[in-house]
Amino acid sequence: MSEKHLTVGDLKVGATYRGKRFREFFGHNNDRIILWISKQRDRIQYDSDTVRDGRNYPTVDVEKFLKWAKEEVETRMNEKETEKYIRDPENSNDGQDNEW
Repeated sequence: MSEKHLTVGDLKVGATYRGKRFREFFGHNNDRIILWISKQRDRIQYDSDTVRDGRNYPTVDVEKFLKWAKEEVETRMNEKETEKYIRDPENSNDGQDNEW
């Protein structure tokens, strides 16, 4: 039985994803919560226990995220809450990594 691979269409703002190589350390893990997906669906911004306090949330190419991700494990935001995190490309700094 083959494992289902995630696609760009599977990714959702507010959802938590687990990596192919799950790590847990001192009560923290490397799961990632998607905070933002670009309108073009080619970049994402995420939060994780591995993002240190005071640091900007990382922004990565969707393909890089998909290569890392194994599966969705939990959804934390409902659809209404996610609307405020989807940017209009004409009014955003999508070219600026690690910026809200």
